[in-house]
Amino acid sequence: MAAGGLDDEEESLLREAYDLVRKHKRASTSMLQTYMKLGYNKAKRIITAMEERGMIGPERGGKQREVYNVDMDGSDVNDDMPSDDMGGGSIVGYPENE
Repeated sequence: MAAGGLDDEEESLLREAYDLVRKHKRASTSMLQTYMKLGYNKAKRIITAMEERGMIGPERGGKQREVYNVDMDGSDVNDDMPSDDMGGGSIVGYPENE
């Protein structure tokens, strides 16, 4: 099993899922289920892994999760963009950051 509790297949899916959430500028379990044809449990493990690695922000009630512009290891890929208050990478999908 790879780091973060994902097996090798899920690790590959995580890369695909992160590309998807960056493209759509939002992240949710249901979005992964719909676009990637995943079951709930697998989609939830991938969302949880992305959050733990600092790729997306935490759940915020009814609001969208923030999607950070980071490498797969969670390090910021664009130092020119403002960072969030929680130590994640640059935020993608907000007008002031585009």
